[in-house]
Amino acid sequence: FNTIYYLDILHFTDCRGNDNPDIKIPFVRLLQPKQGEVLINEVLFNPRADAYDFIELRNSSNNILDIGAIQLARYNDSELQNISRISDTELALFPGEYIALTEDSASLRTEYNTGDFIVQTDIPPMNNDEGTLVLLNNDGLTLDSLTYFEEQHFELLNSVDGVSLERISFSAPTYQPTNWASASSSVGFATPALPNSQ
Repeated sequence: FNTIYYLDILHFTDCRGNDNPDIKIPFVRLLQPKQGEVLINEVLFNPRADAYDFIELRNSSNNILDIGAIQLARYNDSELQNISRISDTELALFPGEYIALTEDSASLRTEYNTGDFIVQTDIPPMNNDEGTLVLLNNDGLTLDSLTYFEEQHFELLNSVDGVSLERISFSAPTYQPTNWASASSSVGFATPALPNSQ
């Protein structure tokens, strides 16, 4: 586990005579995430006009995890709703790595400075005032959850449109309201697939 293996193919030539001197293909055995290993790290629930929500996750374990089978849902009216799987295939998330999930990856890259790991997928609809997000494993067990409120944003902001909420501490609980703060203006008010500004 947690070992990356490489298949080296030297001097690969196709039928047209094109030569690639060295092809290196990595592969690894992925582990299924357990509770507390994948954390909700940032959310944008009130995007600017014509932009989209996003949810950012972080691998807080020392393992290389398969997060493709993780399911996202929202908790509303005392039930889980809009349950959707992140990916139909395996998706490796390395220790300490961030991934941003959104319904329009091109729009997210246009709106913000982003990291490389942006995945376009179905995410639950998020109300602008408040809501609860839930991460589930492929057996339906809760991995992490967050209840957010618009009032958690910095009170002196003229507008919270396009401003994400970022997690402050990985050791404090996700559900703790004081563990969240507005992303800094110095980074454009969000850090999708990047370390948090707070």
